[in-house]
Amino acid sequence: MENWGCILYRETALLIEPGQSSKAKRTQVALTVAHELAHQWFGNLVTMEWWTGLWLNEGFAHFMEYDAVDHIFPEWNMWENFVQEVTLDSAFREDALLRFSYSNAVTIDLWEALEEASDLPLSAMMNTWTKQTGFPVVTLSRTPDGALSLAQTRFFSDPSVVDPDDSRWDLPLTAQVGHGSGGGGGPELHRVGIWTASDLPARDAAFEVHAPTSVGSKFPSDSPWIKLNGLQQGFYIDNYDADGWLRLQSPCQQLVLSEVDRMCLLDNAFVLTRAGKLDLANALEFSSAFANDPSYLIWKSLSTHLTFYGNLIHQTPTFPKASRVTSDLRAVIFRVVATHLQGQVYDQLRTLYESSDLAELKNDCLGGMGAVQTKWNDTLEWALSGKVRSQDIQYAFAGVVRSGIEGADFAWAFIQANWDRLNDKYIPNKVHGIINLKEKLNEKQVGSLVCLAIGRFQSENKAVEVEAFLGDKKTTAYKRRLDTTLEGIRIKAACFRRDATHLDQWLTAQTL
Repeated sequence: MENWGCILYRETALLIEPGQSSKAKRTQVALTVAHELAHQWFGNLVTMEWWTGLWLNEGFAHFMEYDAVDHIFPEWNMWENFVQEVTLDSAFREDALLRFSYSNAVTIDLWEALEEASDLPLSAMMNTWTKQTGFPVVTLSRTPDGALSLAQTRFFSDPSVVDPDDSRWDLPLTAQVGHGSGGGGGPELHRVGIWTASDLPARDAAFEVHAPTSVGSKFPSDSPWIKLNGLQQGFYIDNYDADGWLRLQSPCQQLVLSEVDRMCLLDNAFVLTRAGKLDLANALEFSSAFANDPSYLIWKSLSTHLTFYGNLIHQTPTFPKASRVTSDLRAVIFRVVATHLQGQVYDQLRTLYESSDLAELKNDCLGGMGAVQTKWNDTLEWALSGKVRSQDIQYAFAGVVRSGIEGADFAWAFIQANWDRLNDKYIPNKVHGIINLKEKLNEKQVGSLVCLAIGRFQSENKAVEVEAFLGDKKTTAYKRRLDTTLEGIRIKAACFRRDATHLDQWLTAQTL
């Protein structure tokens, strides 16, 4: 917590053990420390006037944590994870921070400071981002006569939702454009300009890029391929028609596009598929362009997205087909769902937990213990026995849940059977009739276990079951997280209904 002059950290967010802590853990600790230190300026030196401006505190602290860690550890290449670096030094030092030191600021104060520093009309553009919800999907299509058109809509992860506000954003349009017969001569970065909300046509109408518009430039329609949002300079998801996705396979396969552009294309393809905006077959076909990609970030992204579908079809006849594909790709695509350890190893993990002083190692032990199916009940009972700190019990539950849908079912059943026991452990009794001020915080810890367990579910029946059990329970402190988790279950259920058959057909068609 970023108290001025008295920053407080959890042990696992502050301490590492040289030679034992993983790179991921070292990175997490460095970012957390830098984030809280950044709040001494963004939040403490200058404080938002009211909670509606909380993003000023958190947004810039989040940005500065990457900037600081990149400065201290340049070999970590932090901006590859953050995607895009922006220089705001003069606006911060000479305007916003000095002008509002030891005072309060609102969002418009930032825009005015940036306008003065850049001499650009930023307020109108940024209002489209801070005064409405969500972010856009921009789709590039080719008309039958070869012309290019753009369409902008609000992104929803649930394809059944319709935007009630017909939202539009001011967008900086850039594109990486290929040239030459095979498209291997690119890319060339085209900066088109700002696509303003006032320039947008009515819903579903084409924005003709090849014709003169207020955007002030054109995309070359004769280019072999066009990748929108070049160098990821805009906060939007870029989408394409089927022909556009097909054209982009070559520059990805030939490594013509940058690592960041390739990674974001891959992410976008599967995010759009889950949202029902892109056929799964197109996304899977597009992913084949990365079979020989040397980038760790690409394989991490590919593994994450394909694991989602692996979990989705884990209990269906389609899964063996997916397993054969994964072996051909060196077992990187799907993560191992369950690790079956022998009893002797299980005992060693528990002994190591009890003897270690390193919090990260202890939590890893809990995760490993949770992966042993025959010991699931022993693991959760032991976690509640008092030998595991209350704040770390979640790691034991996470280990069980990560073992697959069977583990999630077991964890959820355990929570239901031990509901009163869990609440007694996390929520202190009232003292002399006065509600303990920590009650709501601890109620959130129970909610974390609930959402962790049910987050793996993917059927409407399970969502209804959860709602029925929690209907008369106190869930106020984590209602938003619970609602989001239940929505995620229903989105996965819809995804399964929509894509399971297509996935089976695509896998069947592959040469195994």
